[in-house]
Amino acid sequence: MYVCKFSYLCGVKTLKSFPLSCLTCVAIWILSLAPIGELPVTEAVQLSDKWAHFIMYGGFALTLWAEFMRRGDIRSWRSAATHIAWTLVLPVAMGGVLELLQAYATTYRSGEWLDMLANSLGAVMGNAVGAAALFVVKARR
Repeated sequence: MYVCKFSYLCGVKTLKSFPLSCLTCVAIWILSLAPIGELPVTEAVQLSDKWAHFIMYGGFALTLWAEFMRRGDIRSWRSAATHIAWTLVLPVAMGGVLELLQAYATTYRSGEWLDMLANSLGAVMGNAVGAAALFVVKARR
């Protein structure tokens, strides 16, 4: 009973503290696991699937950064390093889990190493932009 109560409170607190990040996370899960066929646009743009992965995970990392900064959680460079770890590890781990689920739990999607690379590069780029934004905000104060 206590575990359920704790997980409920933790989930509600997370949802209230990071609403856009939670929404972005859910959207990525749906887009990654839904049975979506080939889109005509994907044939016209070279590596469009990889760009989509890059943008989704970069956007997820940026959304996490924005909500950390909005909440005022980043008070020092040490806490910024902790947030860099979270905003990098969470999207990369989630991308890995989703690629494994696509490969082994669905028959209509395929997990690819290049998708995982695009996910990771997007998260790294999102972190670079988020850290740069933090630097600018801290320099103005």
